[in-house]
Order: sequence, then C-alpha cells, then structure tokens
Amino acid sequence: MRKSAGFTIVELLIVIAIAGVLSAIAIPNFSTWVASYRLKSAAQAVHANLIGAKMLGAKEGREYRITTAASAFTIQQGNLSSNSTAWTTVKTLAMTEYPGVTANAANAIVFVPRGTASNETITLTNSKGATKTITVSIAGRVKIN
Repeated sequence: MRKSAGFTIVELLIVIAIAGVLSAIAIPNFSTWVASYRLKSAAQAVHANLIGAKMLGAKEGREYRITTAASAFTIQQGNLSSNSTAWTTVKTLAMTEYPGVTANAANAIVFVPRGTASNETITLTNSKGATKTITVSIAGRVKIN
C-alpha cells in the first residue's frame, strides 16, 4: 500500500473555487462595513470637537465658532462680547481622514462662554448614502443621532 503524500490537483481546485465563491460574497459586505465605520468615526470626531469647543469657550470666557465645509471643519476663537468680529482659527479637522464622508451644515455653530449655542444640525453622509446627524441644541447639548 502506498502512503499519500499530498493533495491532488482536483482537491486544490475545489478549495480554490470555494475560496473564490466566499470572497465574492464577502467583498461587497466588507466595503459597506468600511463605509459605515468611516461614517461612525467621522461623527464621533466631529462630536468630540464640538464638545471640546464648548468646553474651551466656558473655560476661557470666549466664543468658539465651528464652520463646516464638505472637506473640513474649522474651529475658530472669537470675542463677540467686546464687539470683535475677528475669528482666529484654532483647529481644522480635515474630512480627508474619512474618505467618502462629506459634511453639511446650513450655518456656523457658535458656542458662547456660558455654554449655550446656536441651534444647528450637521449632516454627515458616506459614499453608500447612509447618514448621521449631529444636533446642537440651544442649551449647548451635542448629540449624535
């Protein structure tokens, strides 16, 4: 009797075919998962930066404004109580860190030193069409929906 020392070509071809079918099923689901993960990460980053701007405003007694563009969020410091209209850029969060995610807000969000804010909604959209909204209430509460 002869001992078998390996696999036959037919066995290898069957394993390769099975792996190909499983890959064809998994890849579209994987790309959807990646897009969803990027959207969630971008929403968490924007949320954290909004809360940070609110806290800095309360700590320093200054206004902080967050402006939104499709490709970036800009956090700016101002002093409206002294009638200054100049805003100094403190930080920019580039949306290029989250490929396929775009942001949209109608107006800038302004946090005043006592913690209140302009009532605004930011909508983040990924390449698959899924959205997350971040709402800022007039009381200054920042929430991801």
